[in-house]
Amino acid sequence: MVRYFVFVTAHVSTYLLLTFAVVFGAPLQQETPPKEAAEGPRSVATKDEKTFSDMMPTDDAIRLFQERVSRNPHDFGGLIVLGQLYQRQAAESGGSHESYQLAEQSFRDALKIKPDSAGANRLLAHALQSQHRFGEALEQTSRTLELLPDDLVALASRSDALLELGRFDEAVMVLEKVAAKIRTPGTLARLARVAELRGDVDQAVALLEEALAESIKFSERPETTAWYDFRLGMIEFNRGNREGASTHFQDGLRRNPDDVRAINGLAEVAAARGQFDEAEKWYRLSLELSAASSIMAEFGDLLLARGDDEGARKWFDRADATTASEADNAGVAHWRARALFLLDHERQPEQALELAQKDMRVREDIYTWDTLAWAQYRNGKFDEAARSADKALALGTRDAKLYWHAGLIAWKRGELDEARRLLREALAINPHFSLAGAEEARRILEELGDP
Repeated sequence: MVRYFVFVTAHVSTYLLLTFAVVFGAPLQQETPPKEAAEGPRSVATKDEKTFSDMMPTDDAIRLFQERVSRNPHDFGGLIVLGQLYQRQAAESGGSHESYQLAEQSFRDALKIKPDSAGANRLLAHALQSQHRFGEALEQTSRTLELLPDDLVALASRSDALLELGRFDEAVMVLEKVAAKIRTPGTLARLARVAELRGDVDQAVALLEEALAESIKFSERPETTAWYDFRLGMIEFNRGNREGASTHFQDGLRRNPDDVRAINGLAEVAAARGQFDEAEKWYRLSLELSAASSIMAEFGDLLLARGDDEGARKWFDRADATTASEADNAGVAHWRARALFLLDHERQPEQALELAQKDMRVREDIYTWDTLAWAQYRNGKFDEAARSADKALALGTRDAKLYWHAGLIAWKRGELDEARRLLREALAINPHFSLAGAEEARRILEELGDP
């Protein structure tokens, strides 16, 4: 369920999982020592300009700086602030592709005025990563590092791009260089992600708890601090700790009452507990606050579990239309999300495979391999799917969905002992990883019986 939501699952790019806190000004955390340190580009606008824009509602601040730049197209500082405001707008709206494109253009216009500005180059790399253009973003960080070889922001951004491109060891090496010099919330969040991917969930939790404490210490924006609550909630849920997950989501909601991610998390926890009325309440609130296709799909999953096939079909159709539009209009940024929706709801498997293959051409992290394996499975290409699933499991990541997909693939290949092992492991990691998926895993294990 929550797996579709742009900020919710690991299937979503690691970079975007870090982006929210960055845009809202977390210390080198995702972004920066008290306001920009290691991922979220340090501001190259004046302190007064940035403080002024931070005090205003995002849309109002955008209009103000649009007018300012229109009066003086060579206003470097105005272009920088405008681009950052577009990025904040994108984060607030759940990842608006148009806003990220506008941010990119603002930074490119600024670089026409000052091509050797390390800060502007940094920000452009950030905007490119937000659009999942990881190869271009990596090249842009190289440009920044030519200007400032030890720039921690550029190095952190570089580690993000390398991770998405499947160059895990290189990404860790770069990140460790940053962490040796500065230990901000952003750095800690990245280290936690690496630990999570390696299967060290306890270490990931410890690092995120430290990041949360530092975020509070730095008095970061409530939206930023709530992001750490959300990440902790998702990790706890993904390892089967529903109570711990609920506590973190509730903490995030107290910090930021309109936090759709926290609301969505509470919906998933309620559904996993079988509290369907409670889950429906949270999902309907999510839909009032966001038109994200992920939430539509998740709500449809809930209705299907309740036996409301007609209601589920309506929401699936809406999610189908929305993901199709997003994939057409935003390209690479939504290929994986579109493919996963189609695969999880057994629609248009050929198109899903095509999208998974296209996504593989722009990044090769373990979740790209998992999506490809899932698509190959749905298209009956079980031997190819097995090879892809092996790569998805290569880091030892403790994600039930990875084991579920691999277990189904082994089952179809007639490797029954391996299928039992993998499906049992999926349920051991998280017995409630998916309403439909967990039920399917149990059903197949029952059919297979004891060896």
